[in-house]
Amino acid sequence: MSGVQNPFDNEFAAQLYDKGRPFFHPMVIERIRKKLGITRKVERALDVGCGTGLSSKALLEIAERVDAIDASSSMLAVAYRDPRITYRLMPAELIDAFDASFDLITLSQTLHWTHQETFFQKAARLLRPKHSVVIYDDFFLWNADEATPFMNWFKKSYLIHFPSPPRNRIPLNSKGEFCPNGYAFGGYEEYSYTEALTMNRLIDYLVTQSNVVAAVERAGEPIGRATEWLENELPPFFASTSTVMFNFGGPVYYLTRI
Repeated sequence: MSGVQNPFDNEFAAQLYDKGRPFFHPMVIERIRKKLGITRKVERALDVGCGTGLSSKALLEIAERVDAIDASSSMLAVAYRDPRITYRLMPAELIDAFDASFDLITLSQTLHWTHQETFFQKAARLLRPKHSVVIYDDFFLWNADEATPFMNWFKKSYLIHFPSPPRNRIPLNSKGEFCPNGYAFGGYEEYSYTEALTMNRLIDYLVTQSNVVAAVERAGEPIGRATEWLENELPPFFASTSTVMFNFGGPVYYLTRI
C-alpha cells in the first residue's frame, strides 16, 4: 500500500488537535502492559506519528525513555514536554535513521497515513526480536442494534458535508489478516469508553477529524464556516441537556517481530 497525503501536517491542524482530542491513550497503554506482560518499564520505546505528544506521554507509563516522531513540525511545536521524551521531525518511512534498537514500537491513529511496506521493513531492523509493534486507533463507536439520531446525522449529513480524505484501509481484526513480512500476528483486542460532551466540546472534537481538516486545508472552506455549520446542525441533540454521552473506542493490534 502506498502512503497518502496526511491532512494533519499543518499549523492549523496542530492547534485543533491539541485542543480537541480526548486523552484516551492511558487506558490503551494499560491494555498493552497486560497483554505483553510488562512488569517493569521497557528501556526504550518508539512512538510513531506522535502528533502533539498525547500518545508519547501515556507511553511513559511502560517505558523509561520514549523516542517520538512525527512528520509535522507544527504538531511537534505544541507537543507535550518531558525530559524522558525525545521528539524528532521524521516521517514513519525514515525511521532507519535511528541507531539503536527498541523494545516496543507504537502507532496511534497513524498507520493509515503511512507507506506500510516501507515502514515495517525498516521497523524490523530497529525492533528487538520477539518484541512488538502495537497499532491502535480511536473513533466513535456505534451500537449495531440501534440507529441513533446522532449516528444517522453523522453518516447522512456530516460525512456528506465533510467527506473522508483518502487513506490506506487496513484490516485490523482478530483473524490477523494484516501481517507484514518479518512479523507474526500477536493478538487483537478492542477497548471502549464513554465521554460526556457539551456541544462546544463535541465541536472541538469534530473539527480535529481529518474530514474537516482536509476541507479547511485543501478544499478552501474556512474554519469559521465549518464551525458555524456544526453550530447550526448540532443543537437538536442538546435540546434537553447540556451534555450528551458518546461512545468511543477502537482496536489494539499486536505484531511480533520474528
